[in-house]
Amino acid sequence: MPGASLHLCVDVESPSKIDGNNIGRTRNAVRLRFTGSSCFVDRAFLLFVGHNGVVKIRLLYLEGCPHWRVAHERLREAIAEIDSDADVELVTVEGPDDAEQYGFHGSPSILVDGVDPFAEPGAPVGLACRLYRTPAGLRGAPTVEQLAAVLAR
Repeated sequence: MPGASLHLCVDVESPSKIDGNNIGRTRNAVRLRFTGSSCFVDRAFLLFVGHNGVVKIRLLYLEGCPHWRVAHERLREAIAEIDSDADVELVTVEGPDDAEQYGFHGSPSILVDGVDPFAEPGAPVGLACRLYRTPAGLRGAPTVEQLAAVLAR
């Protein structure tokens, strides 16, 4: 399938534990991303993996982005709605190296345990504004309901 990618999570202390669906609830996980004939170690995942079963969230944004505060507020509402202990870390993406490191698909981007649950297959990494598909059409941030559904997984 052109443009498709496969994510694989391996616990480096117990390599027999391989999980392609529930990526990362262990400190020792490494996520591999296979795209076409290439394999990448996901550095953003190595830097940021959920610990002790608590969901870790990073809100990545560009300075001057008009939508990151809306995304942040909606994240807080979604966390409260599902009664989660999730942490939100705000990260300013400062250049192409940061964008590549985090797998940044535009501002704002949300990583849940190191994964961007809203990334379209084959979406490019780079410094840009981002739009999300919502029930009301394209918007600058996901809805509270969309965020709550992602966090409840």
